[in-house]
Amino acid sequence: MTILCAPMISAVLFEGIVGGVFLVSGYYFAPKIYCHLTECCAEYCKNKWIKLNMTGLQSALRRRVLGQHLIAETVLKALVGHLNNESPDKALALSFNGWTGSRS
Repeated sequence: MTILCAPMISAVLFEGIVGGVFLVSGYYFAPKIYCHLTECCAEYCKNKWIKLNMTGLQSALRRRVLGQHLIAETVLKALVGHLNNESPDKALALSFNGWTGSRS
């Protein structure tokens, strides 16, 4: 009789362990999967965003944008205004028209 109960106890124990692992992994991975499938701005996702380097952007615009000194100010103001808004209603879209080319 004890021989028949031992496999049942181990099966119940195994099912409990597997169920516990699924619950813990579901609790851990559910927000990450949700953020991959939808637009998500949760705290743990914020470290994936690119940080704004204002001085680097400003110097890159000065070096690479030729004959368009006003564009540097406009781009910087637009980026700062957009990034300071915690939940903007619209995406920031910038359109640059004119001849292509840059100073390398």
